[in-house]
Amino acid sequence: MSPPINITFSSCLYRMKNRHGYEKHMNWFRDFIRVVNRFYLVIYTGENEYDAICDEIRKLDEDTRRKIKVILKPFSEFHNYKYERFWIENNARPECKLAEIADWRLNMLWCEKTHFVRETIEKQYFDTEYYGWCDVGYFRDTLSSGGPVAAAAHPAYRERIREHWPNPDKINRLHKDKVYYGCNITPSNLHKYYTYYAEHFQNTANIDANTGIPRDVYHPRAHLLSGGFYITGREKALWWCSRFQEILELYIMNNVMVQDDQHIISHCVFTNCGTMNGMNGGTTGGTNPDFYIIKINETDGDALWFLFRKLLL
Repeated sequence: MSPPINITFSSCLYRMKNRHGYEKHMNWFRDFIRVVNRFYLVIYTGENEYDAICDEIRKLDEDTRRKIKVILKPFSEFHNYKYERFWIENNARPECKLAEIADWRLNMLWCEKTHFVRETIEKQYFDTEYYGWCDVGYFRDTLSSGGPVAAAAHPAYRERIREHWPNPDKINRLHKDKVYYGCNITPSNLHKYYTYYAEHFQNTANIDANTGIPRDVYHPRAHLLSGGFYITGREKALWWCSRFQEILELYIMNNVMVQDDQHIISHCVFTNCGTMNGMNGGTTGGTNPDFYIIKINETDGDALWFLFRKLLL
């Protein structure tokens, strides 16, 4: 008998201008829902995408379908849609790197993730001990029979993902009072990037005394954390939504550029002791009271950006 499901992930799929395009995201979504077995999934989407998403879910077996819930949520109902003017102007800033490749709504959507998770909890779409966010592209190209040669060459791995991810025992060993994110930097570059973050967010000479926001421009290429996946306990997820929103609004109210959600995540982590805790298969607590940043000894980009795929098997 399979152990009870102990985690619910939230995700979303909306059609808008972005680097990869809607059709590629839809292909990733098809791969993603085929992974659903050991977890519950809540998908948020808009009116234009709702029917196509439901059609794909109807193709699944009954057991899988009951583990997925689709929520119709137009952009106008987003918590941060009230800052529409800010998002439009933010996307037009010369230092913002999204304007050429993405709609202004994409950044707003990225900064809505914690609110999606909060709604999943508060409306009790599924009742589990752990909750988190998982991008629809997190399992990109790992399941499609017509995918890349590298993926097609590993059917045993694809089957393991379907049958065993995430391992409920590994989920149960996670601290419910920590928010888990992955570090996407190779070991050889970690010191350089960590030093930049510490200087940017912790150096008092760089911090505006009135706002608490760094004075210099945040560089997106310095991303240290992967914003497409996080896990935490039920109560901590609600805390994380409030904390993320607090810092996001600090930037909005002071008209400071928001590069993306990873920008705000990094602010929260590095102004909250800013320590880097290495999991590497273990679950010992660290010195950061709220966050647990997982590092792995890998050099492959996909292995770093999507490290929870392997870590939770």
